[in-house]
Amino acid sequence: MHRSLMLVSLSACASLVAPFVANPARAGGGASEGPSASAEVEAVLDRLERAGDRIADLKAEVSYEVLDTLIDDKQLKPGRILYRKAEPNAQFVVEFTGVRQEGVIIDKKEWYAFDGRWLTEAHETTRNVIKREIVAEGERLNPFRLGEGPFPLPFGQKKGETLANFAVTLVPPSPADPPDTEHLLCTPLEGTQMADEYRQLDLYVDRKLDLPIKIVADRKKETKMLTVTFTNMRLNTGIAGSAFQFKAPAGWPAPTVERLNRDAGGR
Repeated sequence: MHRSLMLVSLSACASLVAPFVANPARAGGGASEGPSASAEVEAVLDRLERAGDRIADLKAEVSYEVLDTLIDDKQLKPGRILYRKAEPNAQFVVEFTGVRQEGVIIDKKEWYAFDGRWLTEAHETTRNVIKREIVAEGERLNPFRLGEGPFPLPFGQKKGETLANFAVTLVPPSPADPPDTEHLLCTPLEGTQMADEYRQLDLYVDRKLDLPIKIVADRKKETKMLTVTFTNMRLNTGIAGSAFQFKAPAGWPAPTVERLNRDAGGR
């Protein structure tokens, strides 16, 4: 499978539907900045970038909600996320503990684990495990960076890359906002791939952590509103590398393995 097309579905935190999905900044172009932002917006983006630089690892509870606005149907997946800076590539795990939809609760887990080379996707309902090679052994790739990698985790993005993809404005506080947050409205710039995917992204930045704790994405190609909320976020607790290796429960079939197509450049 093409690596650049390999989006984890958070149903890809893995689309941890991120505020900053990793796509090229501009079709056929580089990552030059877009329109200038206000001083207040630049200050928030600077804090986000500095906070990302300080993260060695991160763990949090996550809520992933998909609202189909056409039929007013809502699906909710609670779970947890782990993230760790590592060499040569960063790592993450997203584990959902079940799904709630239309009053029905299904307590079956699903996992998305990226160990820096392999992405493993597993579902308890089917006991299926798929292991996909995203990066060649020893190859360096930031899988979460705008324009470089396929995964949309929202931690540690650079201000310049953000402004190359979005017009960003600071929204006045609302009683509906998460407590003690700043609300950034990110409108994809014309000519970017983000503009093909999203109408807008709303990012709520915790003033103490200087990290996003809620993301709302209005998808253009589907009638779906995606909301990701992070709670109980803990930084730099010393997460072991073994936490990013998925081990199937006893009795599960052997995983399906999909290697990079190196003849096609792996992307």
